[in-house]
Amino acid sequence: MPPVRSAGGFSRKKGNEPLRVALLGGSLLLIIAAIFVVQSMSVEQAPLAPPTPTPLPAPVVELIDCLVATDKIEPGTPLDPSRFKKETRPVISGGAAVVTSFEKLRGAYAASFIAAGQPLLSDYMTTKAPVNEIQANIPEGFRAVSVSVDDVSNVEGWVRAGAKVDVMLASQVSSKPVITLLAQNAKVLSTGKVGGRGGKGGGSTTITIMVTVDEATKIQLASSAGVMSLALRGDEDTVESADNQTVTLDAVFGLATPQAFSGPTREGRITFGGRNYLIIGGKLVPEESAGSGPPQR
Repeated sequence: MPPVRSAGGFSRKKGNEPLRVALLGGSLLLIIAAIFVVQSMSVEQAPLAPPTPTPLPAPVVELIDCLVATDKIEPGTPLDPSRFKKETRPVISGGAAVVTSFEKLRGAYAASFIAAGQPLLSDYMTTKAPVNEIQANIPEGFRAVSVSVDDVSNVEGWVRAGAKVDVMLASQVSSKPVITLLAQNAKVLSTGKVGGRGGKGGGSTTITIMVTVDEATKIQLASSAGVMSLALRGDEDTVESADNQTVTLDAVFGLATPQAFSGPTREGRITFGGRNYLIIGGKLVPEESAGSGPPQR
């Protein structure tokens, strides 16, 4: 069929008009949708509020009413209730039980030193009464020995309980005076006057000191070989020489020549059980087996 001719020229068939309208409508919808998507993407989103932290529960501190020392307590001291007061303190976990009742003090003694303000623990208590105060202050591995000194060797009476001293022995070896250092940094446990001379306040004094077992043996055996004396140490002085020393007058005046002597070093000579012994290197050696001759330096 030939195209219909109109006044302005040829025209399309009327059957294509609905398709054109549908295409134009679809295109318009796509354009509107695209504009909406672009606008929605360009809008800045509001920042999210930070999450509110959940508060942790406060730690629970368990408290207990316990006995606290009002003053320092030395070992062996009876635990009298007047020495303690009740205070509320945190519970000590994993340790000894805290004493909470004054009734538990009945018949108890301090097994160790208790500082002022320190809660009383069951480990600090004992029901075994010490024989005396001195015994309660002697730790394991130590011994208490007494030496007799005069006012000069007692440093004019300044050697008192709690002080630290060195113990020296003045004796004769091969007719020559020697000084032997028997113990160092020994703690004085007690002092006591034995006797006087002419009522002038002088006389000998017995000093009880705490030393090791080896030092106690030396002091007891050497006490009959000469005169004991003490050298007072400072409160902070804990330095000890590697070995106890023996000093002679020759060494003091620089006259000792090691090449001139032979034989072992002799620190003293004592008689025990009717037999003569030499102190050599801190040990007792029978004089007949030690040989003769002056000490080697």
